[in-house]
Amino acid sequence: MAGIGLLLAGGLLYINWPSGPSDRNTTSNEEEAFEPSTFQPREPATPATALPPQDQIVIPPPQTPPPQQSADVDQTVAPGVDLEEQRRLLEQQMREAEARRLAEEEARRREEEARLAEEARKRKEQEEKELWVRLRSNQIVTDGEQDAPAGEAAAAIAGDGQLVPVPGADLDPNKAFLAQAEVSRNAQATATKNYRTDALIAEGTMIRGFLETAINTDLPGMVRAVVREDVYSLDGRRVLIPKGSRLTGEYKSGIARGQTRVFIVWNRMIRSDGVSVNIGSPGADSLGRGGMAGRVDRHWLERFGSAIVLSIVGGAAEYLSALADASGGRRQETITRVDPITGEVTTITIDPERTEEDARQIAIERSASTMTELAKEAFEDSRNIPPTIYVDQGTSVIVFVRRDLDFSELYADPVQEELARLKRGGKPRVAIDPAPLYATPKDNWFPAAPPVTK
Repeated sequence: MAGIGLLLAGGLLYINWPSGPSDRNTTSNEEEAFEPSTFQPREPATPATALPPQDQIVIPPPQTPPPQQSADVDQTVAPGVDLEEQRRLLEQQMREAEARRLAEEEARRREEEARLAEEARKRKEQEEKELWVRLRSNQIVTDGEQDAPAGEAAAAIAGDGQLVPVPGADLDPNKAFLAQAEVSRNAQATATKNYRTDALIAEGTMIRGFLETAINTDLPGMVRAVVREDVYSLDGRRVLIPKGSRLTGEYKSGIARGQTRVFIVWNRMIRSDGVSVNIGSPGADSLGRGGMAGRVDRHWLERFGSAIVLSIVGGAAEYLSALADASGGRRQETITRVDPITGEVTTITIDPERTEEDARQIAIERSASTMTELAKEAFEDSRNIPPTIYVDQGTSVIVFVRRDLDFSELYADPVQEELARLKRGGKPRVAIDPAPLYATPKDNWFPAAPPVTK
């Protein structure tokens, strides 16, 4: 064992023993000095020719990565670039982007306002259309938001601002004219002058004619008439509505009980040469009173006939019932029996017709009650039948013109024509009296009376 240990120790010592010459005193106290410039590496012990050739390894230099934009930096700064100029350009781009955004918002806002305005216009047109449909019907249906005060009449407004009566538009026919006058309020009126009196039919002019169609007020309908007299202009110079012109209008139904006149609205006048004008004026009688009188059928038989017949039948039934109660000629039979054991006497009265008479009386009373109820229901159903007014064909009519009718676009100005004639060398004409002949009586209007001879 000791020998093996010595061999191992000697092997270790041989392996760790230095191979070079040991000329340096390792135990000296002198400091070791290291000079890099004079340091020469030790040559290998074997000659270079003895070593095998080796490939030369070339290590490339480290590559510098290109500059990259950082995540928290807007732009990579390159050398030689004016940062102030870049800042100004960036601010200008931001201002332009903000201006574009504001312009787009303004455009969207205007488009939204235009869309809302268009919807409001369409909604208003629809409401006006529904209002006209309601006004032209026989009855007016109102909701809770548009309920008018009691007794207030409805009317249609024409394009010129005047109220024009429409058949079936008024809630109370007797207050239709009052509703038309409500448009005139306490306001200041300014006088105006019309310089074309030669082509003007003023408000209040009477147009006389006769009916071509008959009128029956059970249902509303159209009516037509023919002008029978020429209608002159305000100064009497021209005939603006010649006789033979046609008038068209409408009449209303739903006549109230006690009403004897039918209300007519004349809408249009058409001349034979194709000229037409919307007159929108009511009809009147020869004295200017509104409406036209006619033959009135109050429907007495339809309203009360069935009730009267049923009342008579019910009265007859009650009369028969009273006769049945008063009849006392019943035949009665009396039977007397004696009990043979007790000797008690029992009297029995038999009335064989009592049951038949009671049944007859009950039937008559029920029939009378039923007839009375039927008469009441028939009267309730027929008592609200409105009267009917008949106006025959050929009846005289008068149209009370309610607005100024202007024909100035169809005729030349006579003043300009006269000036042109004078410029051409013509002589002045005699002045025309501005008051028409039919409006102002003249001194020689009535012929002189013949002398009285004795």
